[in-house]
Formats: sequence, structure tokens, C-alpha cells
Amino acid sequence: ANTAVAVLDTGIAMHPGVLFDIWGRPRHIVGWVDFVNHWRTPHDRNGHGTHIAGVIANTQVGEDREWNGMAPGVNLVGVRVLDETGAGTYETIIQGLQWVIEKKDRYNIRVVNLSLWANPSSAYWADPLNIAVTRAWAEGLVVVTVAGNSGPDPMTVAVPGNNPYAITVGAFTD
Repeated sequence: ANTAVAVLDTGIAMHPGVLFDIWGRPRHIVGWVDFVNHWRTPHDRNGHGTHIAGVIANTQVGEDREWNGMAPGVNLVGVRVLDETGAGTYETIIQGLQWVIEKKDRYNIRVVNLSLWANPSSAYWADPLNIAVTRAWAEGLVVVTVAGNSGPDPMTVAVPGNNPYAITVGAFTD
């Protein structure tokens, strides 16, 4: 079975780049759960989660004749933890991480993407979201997250990007 990436975000919409594999065959989102509205079918009223899923797995080829996604052969598991405004709570995000841990073998989930952030209010080891991220790591999952939208000053890496058990992605400009 193909490796799956769980995308914890605003959802995943029915976009051609995530609905077809690299050979043009239908590829369904292999797993889905909605901790916000509890809808049974994949959707994304915000678009952020679909954008992230596309960065990860888009099978479309761009004008440069390269894949638009970083891993176009990977399966996707949508975990909706953020609402249509892109806001969420620690509760829904932690529920989503726990669900991924419980379902990782069923869907062959090996990577978890959390393109979301919160301002740190404690050391990483005392933050509830970071505790859940560390648990996911301890269960064998690779957790990829963002540094946040602050910076570049010291102490501006957000939760869960400040967790040493996650791969934190950031950007810079010169």
C-alpha cells in the first residue's frame, strides 16, 4: 500500500490534482474525518487544507513539465481540525492527532502535516499540543509543521514548530 500523509487543516476539497494519481487513475482520499462539523465527505470551505494537500501530493504537471506536488504518488488522509475561517482549537487539533495515531496502520499513515500554529505560552514540553505532537512522533509518525507567521526575531517560532520532535518548515527573504 502507498504511504499516506495525514493533512490536519481546513479540509480537502475535490480538486483534480488530489483526486487522480500520477497515471490519471482516480485516487480517492483514503481517509477522512471532520472534527469541526462532523461532515462525512471531504470538503474545504477555506481552501488552505486543499492548498497544502496540493503542495504535498498534486499530480498535475506544470508549465515547467514538473509535478506540482512534492510527492505525487502519496495517498492523502484528510483530518479537518480548522473551521472555514482557518481557526481551530487545541481540542480539535489534539483529537485529530489522536485519530491519526489510532488509524495510522489502517491507512499506512507515516507523515502528519500540521500547517497551523499558535503563540507559545509555555516551554514546548508543557504545551498540550506539543505533548500530542511528541506522542505522534513516539508512535513512529513524522510530523511536519510550520514555524509560524512571526519572526525573524528570537523566540518567534510558534507551537508546534518549537517542538524538537517535529520537522519545522520556515521561509525567509533576503
